[in-house]
Amino acid sequence: MTRTFLIIALLTVFLAGCTTPSDNDTPDDTEEPIMNQTDCTTTTIDASSMHTATLDAVFLFQHATLCEGLDLVDGRIVFEEGVTEGRLETDVFTVAPFRELVPSWNIAIDQDAKIRVRVQVGNDTGMSDPFLMAYWTASYKTSLANQEDDFGKVYIDTIVNRADDPLTKIKFIVGFDSGQPEIKSLSFTTVAPESTLPIALDEEQLKPLSIVVPAKQQLSVPAIGNAICSPTSLAMVLAMFGTDQDAATVAGLVYDEGPGIYGNWSFNVSYAGGLNVLSSRVEYIDDLAVVVSYLEQGVPIVLSIRTTDISQLDGTIMAYPAGHLLVLRGLEQVDGTWFALVNDPAEYTDEAVPRSYPLEQLLSAWRGYAYVVTDQSLSDLG
Repeated sequence: MTRTFLIIALLTVFLAGCTTPSDNDTPDDTEEPIMNQTDCTTTTIDASSMHTATLDAVFLFQHATLCEGLDLVDGRIVFEEGVTEGRLETDVFTVAPFRELVPSWNIAIDQDAKIRVRVQVGNDTGMSDPFLMAYWTASYKTSLANQEDDFGKVYIDTIVNRADDPLTKIKFIVGFDSGQPEIKSLSFTTVAPESTLPIALDEEQLKPLSIVVPAKQQLSVPAIGNAICSPTSLAMVLAMFGTDQDAATVAGLVYDEGPGIYGNWSFNVSYAGGLNVLSSRVEYIDDLAVVVSYLEQGVPIVLSIRTTDISQLDGTIMAYPAGHLLVLRGLEQVDGTWFALVNDPAEYTDEAVPRSYPLEQLLSAWRGYAYVVTDQSLSDLG
């Protein structure tokens, strides 16, 4: 899969005044229009080779069709002085054809901020309705069920193609009110129509690698222990980068009230990216070289796996037919066989969390989706 982190092919650039939004932006769609407006730049963009991209605040502000009530300050999009409501709409981005899309966002918020993240998808025949992917506050977060039209259908954190032809277009719409939110970046990752799994094991791409990641287990957490593999895996990576929170705390901060789950991929990653010191995104990876590159740069990745029988992953304590997440922290070769070094949270003690699985088996179980969290700029990882 081609990895590119900034859209650089700008076909048409022209200055335009921000316009009045065509739809309101609250959970019940009753918000009054915002009067303060800021000029921003509108851009027609061709990113037709991209399947994953992170668009930073400067880029978003310079290439938006509407940035109402918002300003760009020190590399972040914030409220204009005296304003407590805002709206950002990007132009329609043309990207590589896809059959699935998962968005993520790095937005720093305080206890009073309320954020709504909407995404439209489409192709040359038109665009979908804006799908509400998140109503987002510090203490309450929810996705929205039963969203679909002729272009796409939302499955919690994923937009799946329903059009006759592949999707090729994306647009973000982000609404803000109250508090002091700051947009750091918006990201998308997509699955190409021809993408297939599992990733082939190419030993020539491999090398011994190991990253120290603090171990945290999930199964002894009262009441919710069997449901929090995602936030527990995330908590391990956060602790590595200096934000040490227990699994139950992270679980409460990423809980999706709509379906009642802790495993919304966008919510987990976007919580991490809301911390000032970190950048993050969901990424679909179908190239082993990308995995090795992240590990080489000291970036562990959280993998979403699925197995139907315990024999499919030697050393695990159970099968995961409904899915499971764990941290990939390295690679090693033992007696001619390559193993994945992992922190698997499905244990009752922290000491039992670090282990190794046969790499070929782990690749067969991996669904291609990963959490990428780093204290570096995502664009610097290249």
